[in-house]
Amino acid sequence: MLAALTKAPLTNKSAVARAYGQLLLEVYDESKKLVAGGAALSAEQQELLELVTGKESPVWFPRRDTPDHMSRVEKDRYNGLVANLDKIAANATNPPPARAMVLADLPEPWEPHIFKRGNPSRPGEPVPRAFLQVLSHGETRPFGNGSGRLELARAIASPTNPLTARVLVNRIWMHHFGEPLVPSTTDFGARSEPPANAELLDWLASEFIRSGWSIKHLHRVIMLSSAYQQASRASEALKQVAADQPEANTKHAATLTDPENKLLWHFPRRRLDFEAMRDSLLFIAGRLDTTIGGRPIDLTGDPLNRRRTLYGLVDRQDLPALFRAFDFPVPDQCVERRPRTSVPQQALFALNSPFVMEQARAVAARPEIALAANLAERVDGLFRLVLGRHTTKQECAEALHFIEGASADTFPDNGLNSWEQLAQVLLISNEAVFVD
Repeated sequence: MLAALTKAPLTNKSAVARAYGQLLLEVYDESKKLVAGGAALSAEQQELLELVTGKESPVWFPRRDTPDHMSRVEKDRYNGLVANLDKIAANATNPPPARAMVLADLPEPWEPHIFKRGNPSRPGEPVPRAFLQVLSHGETRPFGNGSGRLELARAIASPTNPLTARVLVNRIWMHHFGEPLVPSTTDFGARSEPPANAELLDWLASEFIRSGWSIKHLHRVIMLSSAYQQASRASEALKQVAADQPEANTKHAATLTDPENKLLWHFPRRRLDFEAMRDSLLFIAGRLDTTIGGRPIDLTGDPLNRRRTLYGLVDRQDLPALFRAFDFPVPDQCVERRPRTSVPQQALFALNSPFVMEQARAVAARPEIALAANLAERVDGLFRLVLGRHTTKQECAEALHFIEGASADTFPDNGLNSWEQLAQVLLISNEAVFVD
């Protein structure tokens, strides 16, 4: 180092900086040649090389940040190569090549720091990666295995941390019954509304942990319970008990009737969400495409599309009006639960949508309907196919009156004949789109 500085003309501070830079560059280039040739660096060379490549060097940065330090020409070329990879993935033939998103630890995990006054440009003391102290027993120990992601997952799903099981059980219960056990699904704090049946929540959480965190087992336990298998009609016996209460005991009567059904004395009526409703229409029509995987498809532009709604294309910047009408969650936000609304657009979709009309035509044309022995059996077949039950005498008489009263010249502008209209009425009825 002294020899290099002696040879250089040090006339000002810039000349000193250039001399140091030239020396470090020569050592760096020489080190690459020596390593390629199998030779070892001298102690002085190793010390100088550490000034450039060591983590404490002012010019060191992780390899993942290389694009941020490229010149304009190199960065443009790099971005062009990345764009070509995206084009290959987007234009792949159907079915596209199998791929999966995975998580992998960085060779050198990021060391988090406290930001002074919340300013990321003013890092403070390093913070060891560890589980939340407020949820830990005693002193927390820093994670020591790579980034600590696996240790964090184990701490979250630990049997000694029942909060995770309660939160997940509460959400699964909400999807089965429409309402969660804890009304605030994202807040299990002391100030949130307590569950109506805390013992049930605790038992389900313990059963969930005991089964090895098996969601399938939890579904089975819930769906085989007597609470889930109840009818949605109010219990006549309970109504009678409430009616027999004296006026002075109205509070006790209200407790018995439980108007909000928090104690589940009957199954809460639940409307199918948009995905389940659309798939049900396709399934009843015998047209549901159950192929697994593939490209996303446009659900709103093609009424003949038979793919499951799961594969519908969702444009975050331009969500179709159909999705918004049926309470589809905002795709660019974290939404704890979907809103539930009844708006005219939903009824207009059921009455005028080409998609619904196509399913009505397909239902009326199914062999078990079209080839029935007589009109009454044909009507009964429609009810069994769509609603899963036989017709009553009054329903059969009204349906036959409608069918026999329609003529070829009274078909509406949508092109549906009388049988197809009857199928559409059944498909969009409350009995078909509500879970009882």
